[in-house]
Amino acid sequence: MILLTGGAGFIGSHLAERLLEAGRRVVIVDDFNDYYEPARKRANLEGIAEHPALEVVEADIRDRVRIEELFARCPFRAVIHLAARAGVRPSLAQPLLYQDVNVGGTLVLLEAAREAGTEKFIFASSSSVYGDCPRLPLNEAEPALEPVSPYGLTKLTGERLCRVFHLQYGLRIAALRFFTVYGPRQRPDMAIHLFSRRIVNGKRSRCMETEPPGGIIPMSTISSPVFWPSSRPISNSR
Repeated sequence: MILLTGGAGFIGSHLAERLLEAGRRVVIVDDFNDYYEPARKRANLEGIAEHPALEVVEADIRDRVRIEELFARCPFRAVIHLAARAGVRPSLAQPLLYQDVNVGGTLVLLEAAREAGTEKFIFASSSSVYGDCPRLPLNEAEPALEPVSPYGLTKLTGERLCRVFHLQYGLRIAALRFFTVYGPRQRPDMAIHLFSRRIVNGKRSRCMETEPPGGIIPMSTISSPVFWPSSRPISNSR
């Protein structure tokens, strides 16, 4: 059984479909918050809502009591933690909220996984941890990680919490730094969605290079590296 946080979102809903197709039992935890229309998130799950191997729990990852009850009830083999307050610009306006959800919520899940003896914890990080790194192409071994937004800092903090739980408690960790992902059901605030909508409406858009080469990735590509660590042993965890 796999716990998938943020499973009603863009990446999460695609991953849920793939896990179910592979015969996994999936429990989605999502709070359906108003970062964008909750109705969109519910629509993301329409195709799998009645699947017998799926349970959807509407809960906040910061709610320690609800999360601990869920771990006590369900023998999770792996946690795929996608839930987060997303976006660089919104985090500049609400840094305390981003800290509370992205760091506090991650810590609640890590501790619940540790106490329950969960085998694997897969953490969705972000390219925002690199900040304005001048060295290209970006490398996961880059030593100088200097985020320039509260969002990026919360993701780097999440990575480091995961590392501590691996080193001190033996929890097996995979942290994946997503760049810009595009595909069906993409969040409406993302640039590719906005550009596409303007094109459809016959409006012009100004494009600027804001990602390093290879930084824009289709959903069909991103789903595999998220999917496989939940299904195979995680080796050389760092």
